[in-house]
Amino acid sequence: MLPYVFIVFVLSCAYLPEFVFSQIVPVTNDCPHPAGVLRATSSRQLLLTPGFVNGQYPPNLDCSWILKAQNQRSKVELTVFISRIEDRLFTDCDDFIEVLDGEQSGAPVAARWCGSTHPFSITSSTDSLYVRFKTDANFELRGANMSFVDYEPPQCPQGWLFAATGDSCYKLWSPRQRVTWVEAQRLCMYDRSNLLTVSSADEYRSVIGMYSVLADEPWIGYSDAQFEGTFASVNPTDPVWPPNFPTFGNSHEGKDCVYLNLKVREGVGYAVDDCRAQRSFICKKRK
Repeated sequence: MLPYVFIVFVLSCAYLPEFVFSQIVPVTNDCPHPAGVLRATSSRQLLLTPGFVNGQYPPNLDCSWILKAQNQRSKVELTVFISRIEDRLFTDCDDFIEVLDGEQSGAPVAARWCGSTHPFSITSSTDSLYVRFKTDANFELRGANMSFVDYEPPQCPQGWLFAATGDSCYKLWSPRQRVTWVEAQRLCMYDRSNLLTVSSADEYRSVIGMYSVLADEPWIGYSDAQFEGTFASVNPTDPVWPPNFPTFGNSHEGKDCVYLNLKVREGVGYAVDDCRAQRSFICKKRK
């Protein structure tokens, strides 16, 4: 019988959308190899790398977990709260976490990282994710604190919002360390989504209604980085909205990426900034 502790986590939405959950968590130094299967449910469960509670992972680990949804129609979402792993010395990570899109060790790589920069959330395309944690003999750090949950489309994942009349899910990420426009889009893609693009006035009003209380200015999915003065959606299949897209005074040299001013109550609250600026961001995915 493994020892258990009762843990309550409350994470501020300054870093991630607020999760408040209680879970009986087995405290163990097990490092499954070959992979151990963890069954995802609609209740969020923790996945801690070995040694995380004590502040340091052991050397020479090669651990793997298969996160499996309850049925083949469901997806698995892995959220990374904290990740402190030895950074790369040159080009390769000697210690790393790798997430594969599937249940086999040869499945496509969804994400791979070391150091302290990591995806916030990763969503499977099927009913499984394969997580691998590998370390070498040198420089052990704290490791990672992650959680996983499953959901069945067309429901939205936990932490995502939806409009009653729409077919999309939305998430506003407000990390402590805000990100560039390019990094924001990359982080959305880990979650099988894109930066927000708007299709109608109704959708725009819905998004403002969801998030205006935060009075934030997040990145959304438009830029004119490719052709100055011609704004395009990050998803080429989505036309820009509104059709008479703002020109921003036709003078915004060095400012090519669009953010949404949630404080604007009249008209469309789009504005432009240097794409290298650090901001929160809104992701959008189809149900």
